[in-house]
Amino acid sequence: LDPGVSAFVLEQPAAQVMLGHLDRLFADVLPLAEAEGKTSVTIAIGCTGGQHRSVALVEDLRARLATAGRDAYVSHRDIPR
Repeated sequence: LDPGVSAFVLEQPAAQVMLGHLDRLFADVLPLAEAEGKTSVTIAIGCTGGQHRSVALVEDLRARLATAGRDAYVSHRDIPR
């Protein structure tokens, strides 16, 4: 949740590749889930510590989903540790 850590993580080429893949996946999957009458979809992103990479990616995904007009509830399981 630290802006500096988030910026560092998101500047990494691998992070940008992963986010691009996830954008395309969600663009395909979310409309299909809605067409089936699903009211929610659970998405989990993890990493070895759960306090840096996964948090930065999830927060970026939340913003991307919001830009697309979608609500997202986020829970960072490992931050309280």
